Amino acid sequence: SEVITAEFAATKLLVWDVLTHLGTPHAKVQPLLDTLLQQARGRKQATVELSEKQLKTPKCSHTDQVRAVAEPSERVCPECVALGDTWVHLRICMTCGHVGCCDSSKNKHATKHYQETEHPIIKSFEPGEDWAWCYEDKATF
Repeated sequence: SEVITAEFAATKLLVWDVLTHLGTPHAKVQPLLDTLLQQARGRKQATVELSEKQLKTPKCSHTDQVRAVAEPSERVCPECVALGDTWVHLRICMTCGHVGCCDSSKNKHATKHYQETEHPIIKSFEPGEDWAWCYEDKATF
């Protein structure tokens, strides 16, 4: 399935605004946007997904809420960065793609995200690790 990010949609609107502001006739703007979209489709968006085995685990009853989420360009906890803090490990929400720090970190942003959104499944966002955790079922898989 194709992943079109919010960043891409915002870029498309910005390009439209700039081209129309510069006086580009509307008849020429749409073909330029079509070319932009075609080029973006040619560059496959990296995604984070659960494996088939993980999706079929009997340990968790919430795998229906899992999505292929766009992989962030940086491996950081944005909330910790904003606070000027550090983190121990990163986790990615498998419902919306939010990246937060783990419970060993001072701020525990991944768990705070779950508490605010009730998105039940996170996956380790650490290189070389391939496990997920369901907050609701308290299960690792």
